[in-house]
Amino acid sequence: MSGSLKRYFVSFVTTLIYFFSFFRRREGFLVLLYHRVTDQLPPHELAVPVAAFRRQMEYLAKNCDVLSMDDLLQVLAGRAISSAAGSRRPKVVITFDDGYRDNYTNVYPVLKEFGLPATIFLITGMIGTDKKRPRYQHLPSPDMLSWSAVKEMACNGVTFGSHTVNHPHLGALSPEEQKNEIEQGTAALASWFEEGETRPIFCYPYGEYNRETLKILEGLGIKAAFTVACGINDVKANPLELRRVGMDGRDSLFDLRKKLAGACDILHA
Repeated sequence: MSGSLKRYFVSFVTTLIYFFSFFRRREGFLVLLYHRVTDQLPPHELAVPVAAFRRQMEYLAKNCDVLSMDDLLQVLAGRAISSAAGSRRPKVVITFDDGYRDNYTNVYPVLKEFGLPATIFLITGMIGTDKKRPRYQHLPSPDMLSWSAVKEMACNGVTFGSHTVNHPHLGALSPEEQKNEIEQGTAALASWFEEGETRPIFCYPYGEYNRETLKILEGLGIKAAFTVACGINDVKANPLELRRVGMDGRDSLFDLRKKLAGACDILHA
C-alpha cells in the first residue's frame, strides 16, 4: 500500500472510530511528538506548518489539561496534580525531538502566547553548532538551537532532556557505547544548567532501545524515557517506555481531536 493510500485509509478508519464511539478514551495521559514547525519545508511527518501548529496549540489550551514535565514526573511517582484535580479533560504533554532552531523561532512564541509548557529533547552534540541532520543539508545554517536559546526558553516554561550526543541507533551499539552516548548527552545538558535545573528524562533516537538500554537508564537514575510507539499512557505504563502520538504536518485539527480521543490506540492495539 502506498504512503498516501495508507494515510487515507488510516484517516477513514479513525474517523469511523471517532464518530461511532467504538472506543472509550482511557484514563491516562497522551504525549504529543513533534519535530519541526516550519514553512521552509513541505508538510510531512516531521514538519508542521506554523499556522497549523498555532491552531493546534490554541485548541489544546482551550480543551485540554496540558501538563509540564514536572507534572508528569509527579504522576509517574504516584502523586496527584492539584491543577488538574477532578478534571475530565484530556491530559496532554507536548514534546519535541532533536532541537531544531525553529523550535525557538516558531514554537517558543506560540507556547508563550498560550501559556503552554513543553519539553525539547536535544541531540547535544549538534546544539550550538552548524551541524545538520542529513535530510536538512539544504536549509540555511544554523539549523539547530543555540545554547543561549535553550537557556532563554528554560526560563520560560520549556524543559529539556537528552536525546543522546549523536542520535545513533542504540540497539546497534555495544552496552559500553550505549552508556557513553546516554551518559555524555545527559552530562552535556547538565553542564549548561545550574544544579537542580535539569530533569531525569530521556528520549530514544528513532525510538530504538533494548534491555541493556533500560538497565543503563535505571542505573543513571532516569525517571522517564520516551519512545515513538503510538498510544495513550495509563497508570500502569512503564516510565522508561512511555508512548507518544506523532503529529504530522498534514494533520488537520480534526486529526488532532481523533488522536486526543484515543483512535491511535485502536489502530496500534
